[in-house]
Amino acid sequence: LTGEGAYFDAFDVPQKDLERYGQEQGKKANQVAHAAAVANRLVQRGAAFVTIHDCEWQGWDMHNGQQTKEELPVLAGHLDVALTELMKDARRHGYMVICSSEFGRTPRLNTTGGRDHYPIHFAIGAGGLLKEGEVYGSYNNRGEITEDPVTNEELGEFIISAAGKRSEQRTKMENLLLTA
Repeated sequence: LTGEGAYFDAFDVPQKDLERYGQEQGKKANQVAHAAAVANRLVQRGAAFVTIHDCEWQGWDMHNGQQTKEELPVLAGHLDVALTELMKDARRHGYMVICSSEFGRTPRLNTTGGRDHYPIHFAIGAGGLLKEGEVYGSYNNRGEITEDPVTNEELGEFIISAAGKRSEQRTKMENLLLTA
């Protein structure tokens, strides 16, 4: 990072901002709340791209049903509050947020009551050039993709396109953009 302190100052987040992103004062550190608050400050100071990796505890890698029952509600609660605030700030300040997994989870439970790795995942976004309320693809009641599956490469191309860096070839999801 460079920028004569402008970026480094972003790491000193006021307590009121941390609380808005979900960090309760006096409670165990909520890593995603802190990361989202810092990401917002970095973008407002000129950073073009920020990645947050939510690796609280052992992350979201839950293959065991008991682990899922114990950790998922906490992780999901932390992500829900932080992502909601980050998306509000994205709309307010004109930047884009994409939340994605690196891979999906099987629609069916495994023998321990958990879910294993799956090549199809989800992504949600807000702000920037993204239209609000748009959905791409669909799945059935068993969680199986039934229409328009998206590969990692296609999602990457779409994010680059949504950031305003269009290639000569349109992405298959460009109808989700305001300027398609």
